[in-house]
Amino acid sequence: MSVFITVKIKGDHARLFAAYDRIADYEEANVPELGCHVCARTEDGMLVSGTWESRDAFEQLMASAAFQKILADANLPDAPQIEIHEIYRSRH
Repeated sequence: MSVFITVKIKGDHARLFAAYDRIADYEEANVPELGCHVCARTEDGMLVSGTWESRDAFEQLMASAAFQKILADANLPDAPQIEIHEIYRSRH
């Protein structure tokens, strides 16, 4: 089942957006299961949302050594708050 993911991260906008760009570049090149993807500025950080073919595909990415290295290199100030929701219906 397809899922909708939200990731909230607090911190400095410039630093977070630089980390997001590295992560997005990796995902675009290596993750065909990723659907629509949006990154938005929040008052205290950023919010990333996206659709995935499955929860398993998202969890595999998060567990991969390559992705973990990107996250470690990003040196995020706080742990991301991740929520996963099953999609009932979507439109593009």
